[in-house]
Amino acid sequence: FIWVATLDGAVVGTAALIKEADHCYELAKMSVAPDYRGQGLGRRLIDTCLDKARALGAAKVELFSNHQLASALKLYERVGFRYVPVSNSPFETADIKMELLLTT
Repeated sequence: FIWVATLDGAVVGTAALIKEADHCYELAKMSVAPDYRGQGLGRRLIDTCLDKARALGAAKVELFSNHQLASALKLYERVGFRYVPVSNSPFETADIKMELLLTT
């Protein structure tokens, strides 16, 4: 599933939810254009992804990131994601893995 945030016809953010295994999804391709950060768009995109994951019966959502993306990591922490050991990363630059256990 892919969501695109637009404002006045311009794409200002994206997020995707990818099925990884039964009851496990990955939050991926999460991005908000620099000029539009700090306005709650990232949070709205994440909430949309989590709502869909819950509707699909997911027990867990995970994500991969990089330590240099401090603002994004703080947002993920505020949402409730927790750091877990990085394993089986599909991304060469990912040095952080986080997950959020969902209650249904």
